[in-house]
Amino acid sequence: MKNLTSKLKTPCIIQKQVEIPDEAGGFDTNWSDYKTIFVQISDVRDYQNQIGGKANSSLLYKITSRWIDDLAKDNRLKINNKTFNIKAIINISEESKIMEIIAEEII
Repeated sequence: MKNLTSKLKTPCIIQKQVEIPDEAGGFDTNWSDYKTIFVQISDVRDYQNQIGGKANSSLLYKITSRWIDDLAKDNRLKINNKTFNIKAIINISEESKIMEIIAEEII
């Protein structure tokens, strides 16, 4: 773990959705900064898929960090002015010490 800790140098902001009352009596959904952690980030792959006849390109990343109990797939991450949707959270060795997050960059 000491070796990994020295690699967790990139700041990452975890964001959660919050509902804010609007003037019409309903709610608007916004993102709010929740917590800053330090991570190691690396490309997983670049993939393309066809949606409605158009090619859409996405980038997947593996983000490694210390385990965080309250991180959920409905949160999102901000790293170096890029925003990421969380696709999977993997508990490495099932020890709740280190996690890998598979995330897709929002383009």
